[in-house]
Amino acid sequence: MLLLNSLESRFMPTVFYFLGILLFLTACQSKPSVNQLGEIQGKPVITFSQQSHDFGDVSEGEEVGVVYWARNDGHGPLLITHVKAGCGCTSVKWPNEPVAPGDSGRIDVLFDTRGRQGLQSKQVLVYSNATEAPLELLFTARIK
Repeated sequence: MLLLNSLESRFMPTVFYFLGILLFLTACQSKPSVNQLGEIQGKPVITFSQQSHDFGDVSEGEEVGVVYWARNDGHGPLLITHVKAGCGCTSVKWPNEPVAPGDSGRIDVLFDTRGRQGLQSKQVLVYSNATEAPLELLFTARIK
């Protein structure tokens, strides 16, 4: 019995030492990145294949359009809540239904060049549940 107590008293500090190291290592793991949080919490992540477009030379009075594809690279449904054109010369359409993870939603932008001349740079703001701040889409055209 005396031998057993002696062994216990010799190995107990070693056991507590290794348990302390294990606890320290698990507590010191790095925090997850924003993308990892989206995966963990089932949040959407919005990405665009392009965020700017150049229509090139356009005759005054033409209507020109571009499609921006909003892809949901997250793990929760993407809701595009509002798309705001920078001026009255631009009209927009966006999906009313949620965009499932892995799918894309179409944002149609139509620019009316009537009464415009020279280089035109316009923006469209996309509001969604993926980010707090809106994302900016840009386009340019040279009106002749």
